[in-house]
Formats: sequence, structure tokens, C-alpha cells
Amino acid sequence: MTLVSQAVFSRMCRTTPKTVTKWKQAGKLVLQGLQVHVEETEVLMRRLHRKGSPIALTPQEAMLLGQKGNDRKSSINGKVVTRRKGNVAPMSLLCTEIVSRLEALDWKRTFDWAPEAQAERARKAAQCIGWEAVQSDLRDDGHWGGFQLRIQEYIAARGLDDSAIPAGFGFELYPEDVFKAVRGEIEPLSDVDGTATIRLDLLPLLAHPFNEHDRPPGTTPPT
Repeated sequence: MTLVSQAVFSRMCRTTPKTVTKWKQAGKLVLQGLQVHVEETEVLMRRLHRKGSPIALTPQEAMLLGQKGNDRKSSINGKVVTRRKGNVAPMSLLCTEIVSRLEALDWKRTFDWAPEAQAERARKAAQCIGWEAVQSDLRDDGHWGGFQLRIQEYIAARGLDDSAIPAGFGFELYPEDVFKAVRGEIEPLSDVDGTATIRLDLLPLLAHPFNEHDRPPGTTPPT
């Protein structure tokens, strides 16, 4: 019997914690307490999940992807994975706690609205949850001078497939689209025990306002 956290199970399936929460609500997970019973869940998913079992990595591979430390490549069972880099270690928190922290930060900070400053904010905001915001120059081939979000852990494990590009393949996201996508990833549904791994030092970048015209609900825009 193998029991893993829902966060580790999301990495095993190369998907997001939010998707795992949806599976849980749909009755597609076999749980013991808050942990996922891997073998029984795999049997159930083969029967209920449209594409069969989504499990792509072993628990050991998934946990290696979640380890913190200097950026370096490692090989497990012939699969190359990249460990995260950075001096500020990410930490796992309940999504409800993260949202409470964000709501306390909303509209409390003044941002530099220069395009270069907002582009840098978007890049760092994506790093808050371990994603990468890649910006492209304007070209007439689907590159519209915007951002594409990438999950580097999934790219390292399986390549640049659909699961590694969480907000569409085009380079067309504005900085505010990046903020919304990243924040949406860590906002809980009705699952009170859902967790997300974040960098607390970058969390304020996900607070409102997302653009110059973003105002608190119920307020009147200036004339």
C-alpha cells in the first residue's frame, strides 16, 4: 500500500493540485485520511477517468521533482528531472491560508505600471508557484509579444506537452493574465484541505491590483 499527499499525487500525474481537488470532488480518488491510496486510486481511475489512469511518475520521482535546493539534473529509472533552484525555499501551505494572506495584501501595495516593470512582476509572480513566464517578441506566427506559462518540472519529466503549458500555447498573455492564472491555481475550490507550494517572498506580487484600472469590488472608478 502506497500513501502520498495530494500535492505529491498531482506531480505523479503531471497535473495541478487544483485538478486533483476536482478529481477528489468527483469521487475519483481513494483516500485514507488526507492521503491518496495510489494503487486503489489507479484502479478506480482506469475505470472512471476518460483517458484511463493519469499516473505518469512513481512517488519517488514525484517527490524528487518537489525537492528544494540548487538546480541540478538527476536521473531516476532513466528519466531526467531537474531540481528547483533558488535561495528562498518554497513551502507548502493550505490554499485557504494562502488566499487569506492574499486578501490581506489586496490593494495595499502600489506597483510600477511601466511595461518593463509589469513584465518583471509577471516573471516573478509565475516563480511564486514554480512556474515560468516566458515572453516572446512580436512575430506574425502566433507570437504576439506576450507571455506563455510553463511548468518546468513537467517539461523536465515529459517534454513540452499540453500538461506543461497551463494557459495555452500561444505567446499572448498580458501580465495581468499571468497574475490571474497563477492566483487561480492556488485558490481553493470547496476543498478545505487542498495545499499548494509557494514562495512566500513572491506572494505579494499576486495581490490586486492586477492593472492600473483594477479597483476593489464596490468602489467607484475615479472620474
